[in-house]
Amino acid sequence: MQDEVNNEEQGQNSDDALDEAMEGSHNARTNMSGVEEISSVRSKKRKNMGSVASLAEVANNAAMLLGDRIKESSSELSEGIKLEVDLKKKTSIITSELQKMKSLSKVERFRAIRKIKSEPDSVLTFWDLKEDEREEWVQFMLSE
Repeated sequence: MQDEVNNEEQGQNSDDALDEAMEGSHNARTNMSGVEEISSVRSKKRKNMGSVASLAEVANNAAMLLGDRIKESSSELSEGIKLEVDLKKKTSIITSELQKMKSLSKVERFRAIRKIKSEPDSVLTFWDLKEDEREEWVQFMLSE
């Protein structure tokens, strides 16, 4: 009987030792898992920081391209405004120039003013011609 009690105690002691070993192993895994979790969080933060940096770089590049395009567009717009102002100026003095042409009747001068001022290309053509050619060109335009 004594042997049976001793065997039971040995069995319990070995079960306890096995339980302790299992618990130690579990604790080690838990601790390693915690380290892995912390490492994983750090890795995600690094990835997020990297993607924030690349996103910032993309935004910066987009802003630079947009700035260049705005600069280019404003230059084109400025040139267009200059041309428009020049055309308005030339259009405004057509009447006084046509009054100098003695070969035109009053009605012809009115028709010429209306026709030339209504077509920007005609205004530019009028001023591109030499002064002695303008009167003939106006006669030609009236005959069309």
